[in-house]
Amino acid sequence: MYTKLFNCITDSTIWREEDHTRILWITLLAMADKHGEVSASIPGLADRARISIEHTLAALEVLMSPDPWSRSVDSEGRRVEEIGGGWRLINYTKYRRIRDDDERKEYMRNYMRKRRSKQDVSNVSPVSTSKPGLAQAEADTNKSKVVEGLKAENIKTQVVKGGILQDRPPENMPALNYAIKIIEDLGMTETMPNKLVVEAAVKAMMKSGKSGPAAYEFLVAQAKDAIDRGDAVDKFWFEDSKWRRNGKRISNRAQEFAEARRRCEETD
Repeated sequence: MYTKLFNCITDSTIWREEDHTRILWITLLAMADKHGEVSASIPGLADRARISIEHTLAALEVLMSPDPWSRSVDSEGRRVEEIGGGWRLINYTKYRRIRDDDERKEYMRNYMRKRRSKQDVSNVSPVSTSKPGLAQAEADTNKSKVVEGLKAENIKTQVVKGGILQDRPPENMPALNYAIKIIEDLGMTETMPNKLVVEAAVKAMMKSGKSGPAAYEFLVAQAKDAIDRGDAVDKFWFEDSKWRRNGKRISNRAQEFAEARRRCEETD
């Protein structure tokens, strides 16, 4: 987990508070879960913030008190409220939505940039124009050799939208390896949080009875169908389990992958 620290914090009234109050506030932001909740005791919180228990109590009193100068009208400007076993950051979910929207927009910008780059490369013909007839014949021959070589080595492949030929990952790999390949194929950033949430999705599929390669194909297919619909496929898409089937509906791509795999197995 990580917390985006908005640069407008330096314009907030919190920045006029004592050092121990500001330190505790940033510590709470770093400790909060996705619901904005922090589970800790007073001594534990003091240890995490590296301030005294007295300063922790004083800072909590400030954070849980109304702030007449706060830009937020929620709860009279209070930043924290006490809950069972800890505290809740009152405006956390509001700022998380802002963060999520920013990250989704950035992800889509990067995804579209990579997609356009791949399209530009695919539009470049590898055939020499100096001897079009001979060059085309050589290209066709080489292509046939490559295809025959793939069949001979028994490499599982499937055709996906756009005419791209992808290697099917081997059996019995760790779930993390399938997750890394999914991240690469979807153009996601290879960060540890991304690896962990995608690995969890792979493990869930494998626990339901699918093989590793089948789980990989299913998740990639669901994700690419979501992208075609205009959805942002990122850490939060996997974290919210949006890759799961809606009832008994399976994406068209997932069905195509399964059919392609079946045909490959029949020819081996």
